[in-house]
Amino acid sequence: MPAGSQPGPPPPPPPAPPALAPLPPPQVSTKVSPVKLHKHQTKTKLTPVEAVNQALDRFTKLNQSLADYKFLCYNHHRDPLLQEGPQCGLVALTMAGTSKGERLEVEEVQREAITRGFTFRGEMFSVGDMAELARSSLDREARVEDIGMMKDYSWLLDTLTSGHILLVPYDCGHNHSPALYGGKKAHWALITGFVIAGKHLETKNIKQYLLKESVGNNLVIDTNLDAVPAVKEFAQQKTAKTYLIARQSKSLVMGIWDIIDLIDSNSNLVDIESGKEEEYVIPVGGVKAGLGDKFVVLFNN
Repeated sequence: MPAGSQPGPPPPPPPAPPALAPLPPPQVSTKVSPVKLHKHQTKTKLTPVEAVNQALDRFTKLNQSLADYKFLCYNHHRDPLLQEGPQCGLVALTMAGTSKGERLEVEEVQREAITRGFTFRGEMFSVGDMAELARSSLDREARVEDIGMMKDYSWLLDTLTSGHILLVPYDCGHNHSPALYGGKKAHWALITGFVIAGKHLETKNIKQYLLKESVGNNLVIDTNLDAVPAVKEFAQQKTAKTYLIARQSKSLVMGIWDIIDLIDSNSNLVDIESGKEEEYVIPVGGVKAGLGDKFVVLFNN
């Protein structure tokens, strides 16, 4: 630098790096388990007749064309039980085994299912395994049947009026009723009774078996064996149509389902969501071999 010269101004500072965009908030699952979703509703227990009336009220709202029909209801009541995690089949089995003050715990059934290699976390993809678990957990006879048996309405009514109940895998739709997703929404239902619907049904032989608390056209029948002949006579009337009463572990309200819808839903169980095969115990032959075209009859010992 020449003598006497003055230093120039310092160079400007380098430009600041561009501000980084804020990190997005961590992803939080919005999926709420049925137990948490319905927590506020589990305090009040409905009577068997109240439960049927509630189910029929929902059913007629969803099927306005049936609003002025009469409904004869025959049901082996089970209190609702909600699932926590992928344990819908185990919850259905627990509901089946809980009656008349006896209490079976889901955790107990799940421990046994895991110990026996039927499941990793609670999922059940084999009707045969479910029948075996029913025998050991409930000490009751259980038999695997072809889904085609449910098309025989005489067999179906005989089975349910004998006190037996059914464990049926199906695809669960948005309102928990049977749907067709090819097995990607596979779920388990407990079939505990039936509803006979008709516009002009003769009720004179039924009246002596009616339970109190029925509402409107809802005729709720005592499940004692004396009522069975009158129930079957009622079902044979020309204008009658039979539906099934179902419990499943995502809702506290019973479902009333078309029999053919349930059969078709069961028959369409062929696969699960892609990439999830390693998360579950899938039987040899896949989902179709384990769940499709079959169900469990749980006997009333």
